[in-house]
Amino acid sequence: MQFLKYSIHHFNYYIYGLSVISSVYSFRINPVVNSITRKHLNATRILMESPIKKQHCEKMKIGTHNGFFHCDEALAIYMLRLLPEYKDAEIVRTREQEKLDKCDVVVDVGGVFCPEKFRFDHHQNEFYEYFSKEHTITKLSSAGLVYRHFGKRIMEQVYNIKNEHDVEALYLHVYNELIEYVDAVDNGVPIADGKLRYKINSDISARVSRLNPSWTDPEGNFDYQFTKAVKLVGEEFDYYVHNYINTILPAKGIYLEAYKKRFELHQSGRAIQLPKSCPFSHFMYQHEEQDNISEKDKILFYVCLDTASNNWRATCTKVQREQFKTRLPFVERLRGLRDAELEAASGIPGLIFIHKAGFTCAGKTKVW
Repeated sequence: MQFLKYSIHHFNYYIYGLSVISSVYSFRINPVVNSITRKHLNATRILMESPIKKQHCEKMKIGTHNGFFHCDEALAIYMLRLLPEYKDAEIVRTREQEKLDKCDVVVDVGGVFCPEKFRFDHHQNEFYEYFSKEHTITKLSSAGLVYRHFGKRIMEQVYNIKNEHDVEALYLHVYNELIEYVDAVDNGVPIADGKLRYKINSDISARVSRLNPSWTDPEGNFDYQFTKAVKLVGEEFDYYVHNYINTILPAKGIYLEAYKKRFELHQSGRAIQLPKSCPFSHFMYQHEEQDNISEKDKILFYVCLDTASNNWRATCTKVQREQFKTRLPFVERLRGLRDAELEAASGIPGLIFIHKAGFTCAGKTKVW
């Protein structure tokens, strides 16, 4: 559409209003207590065997605390029970140390973090465990500890991902998209600094919390409700894994092919055409970082045919790690206009609408 040419032509004027946010983290970690050792960072590479029951094929036992439950231990237990040795494990909910000592794995209770002994608690004052050297804001909860230890094995053995690069990419994606959030909520790490504009009360942690019996219910069964919590977070975990495998990963090739042909679409090379809308941005950001692509060469728009309406859609790419902010929104004076009014104001025949937020527009034809 001519409108993209119009927008790119005016890029120098609008770029001054575009602030690209870079997250630069500084942190101080106790070098004696933590040091994020190579052994711990690579723990998921080690397919450690679980304790073997001595006789009679006695069931494995996974210990966690009783009473009010949270998202992190529910997710930790779900991930453990994906593995064959823990598939039918008994869940022991208690704070009695004698009972916990008899469990094969203990999560979120016990005051010990020792992966060699399958103890995954994070409440100790001396606890300084992070997912990796690149993740230095959020300490791990029991979910993050179990995921760091068993995550790659789960991807390989449970979800049947054999390619080492794909295992690594999926492992990192699920942590960034789900596990870190669970860790952060459990450890009280806010999503942003300053006063929040609104609250989200329907996230997975909140939904798990709602499963706890009400204080007005004297007959409330915490153990029974906890089984529901494990199932609920399991569905969430499965979604993020399968969505990456079946939806996100296939978009990589589509993006790379579109990027190769970007100059065929527009002389600036800053717009790409996709055969259909797909979640390509993850690979775009990855590609830009790996190839050290400068700000002046980054993709600003992507175009695809909307088969439902048979109209062409052009959408602005987002600033990385921003929820809504785009790299170059469409011209402000044209936002919210439609049809004849928009055609007259823009001088572009067939332009149908520009969203009032300036992040997308539609037209009847693709004319450059």
